[in-house]
Amino acid sequence: MFRTAFISIFVFSFLAGAPVRSQHQDYTDQLMKLTELTDSKRYRDAINGYKRLQAQPGTPEWLSAASEYEIAELYAALNETDNAIAALSRAVQLGFDDCITPRSSERLAAIIQRTGRKKKENLRVSGDCNSRDAEVSFETGPA
Repeated sequence: MFRTAFISIFVFSFLAGAPVRSQHQDYTDQLMKLTELTDSKRYRDAINGYKRLQAQPGTPEWLSAASEYEIAELYAALNETDNAIAALSRAVQLGFDDCITPRSSERLAAIIQRTGRKKKENLRVSGDCNSRDAEVSFETGPA
């Protein structure tokens, strides 16, 4: 009797929890595919994939912000300075608050070094960075 009740409770709990589990999407497979595209230097395909991920209903804000940062990295790999900086700006607007990663990125560092001094764009980020690190500046436009 106890065993039957236990099994019934388990089955009921499992079935009742199924809709809850299905509401929380697992993005692991998508992110692995996007990583594979990036690793194989299929940057445009990866950019489109991140944009599709962002457009999916229910995509968490943190994932949209992180995806936009990855898009900035990919545009930097393609040497598309303006698109890289615009994507990084959108990432910050979406809530990307890591002020260390863009500075340590080889791709974004190359963009920063190549840019001129005509127009300065400051991206303010919040987070655990001290005030000296809280601003990421990019020089854009022709010298």
